[in-house]
Amino acid sequence: ARGGRGVAMKPAVACAIAAVATYLLTPLAIRVAMRTAFMDRPVGYKGHKRATPYLGGSAITLGLLAGVGISGGITTHYLPLVLCAVAVWAMGTCDDKYNLPILLRVGVEVGVGVTLAQTGLGWTVFHQGLCDTLLSVFWVVAVMNAFNLMDNMDGASATTACVSALGAGTLAMVSGRAGLAPLCFGTAGACAGFLPFNLAKPARIFMGDGGSLPLGLLIAASAMSAVNRQYF
Repeated sequence: ARGGRGVAMKPAVACAIAAVATYLLTPLAIRVAMRTAFMDRPVGYKGHKRATPYLGGSAITLGLLAGVGISGGITTHYLPLVLCAVAVWAMGTCDDKYNLPILLRVGVEVGVGVTLAQTGLGWTVFHQGLCDTLLSVFWVVAVMNAFNLMDNMDGASATTACVSALGAGTLAMVSGRAGLAPLCFGTAGACAGFLPFNLAKPARIFMGDGGSLPLGLLIAASAMSAVNRQYF
């Protein structure tokens, strides 16, 4: 019974810590963005009326890492996913600042998909290495860019990620995948901590590619792990 309570507590602790940490880190991210002129300015298709700070993705990523780290929710099996998410956050943040070439972005996304497939975190639909790898890469790239597109509307990407992560985390818990649940609930908590600032009128901060791309990766990978037959 104690072991069962411990397994159930880790996701809850990860969620709570990630939410609080992100909520506290987001005002700091706003100040850093304003002091460094790391702003999203209203040009072209962008409909907001004033320059808005980026770096919301940094607050989300750091909040998530705090949640799963302090709760002890990062297992060896899912460590490659955490490292990939950090790499994508770094790439996305650079893209927000310097507008990286599209081929570089897609190359990183494809590389992440291959990494997940090769570390046992991709699809196992066909039980054939190449086909499962190709499906995993397609899925990861598609979901990451879907979340990136949703970020054009305040709150859409973070809300969708929050609900999706809660669903994947619940499925992970009921199906015995204890190692995945803290990461899912930590993702949900980080999104919840960010939303009050992003849904303000007007939005006080945007997550940018540095937030939408790693969130898309985490949701894509969580979905694959939650329904695959392996149990971790």
